[in-house]
Amino acid sequence: MKTIAATEQFDYKNNSYVIDLVQHEDHFYTVEIIQSKSIKSSIEQSRIVINPAVLSRFIKVLQNFNAKSLLNPNYYKKHLSALDEKHIQESYLKGVSIKNLAIQFDQSVELIEMVLCNNGIVIAENKPPRYWRKPYRRKK
Repeated sequence: MKTIAATEQFDYKNNSYVIDLVQHEDHFYTVEIIQSKSIKSSIEQSRIVINPAVLSRFIKVLQNFNAKSLLNPNYYKKHLSALDEKHIQESYLKGVSIKNLAIQFDQSVELIEMVLCNNGIVIAENKPPRYWRKPYRRKK
């Protein structure tokens, strides 16, 4: 017996998507994604069941795909390897700005931010503080 714990539904063009959080008899959860296509008078459905052990990795991959496809239309020519992601993290932690990293890796700023966020790095402004003191004048 399975119980639906939560449900989200949204429509896009001729497709309807239903995402269910399903609890099974053994108290384990899975995520089910159901896509319904309405083609003329018939409705076609497809179902995906995701194990919660891989759900976070699945979400991470989808977010990366989303960032790469929407934010950088020329992505099909580029790919960020694990080594590139590690280099981005190290450079950012050393003080290189996100804008400079985006230029260096020929990627969008949003993609660099997503790589950092996916790896647990908090994004902060790294601008140097503004000098606020008046220049010293010698008394005559």
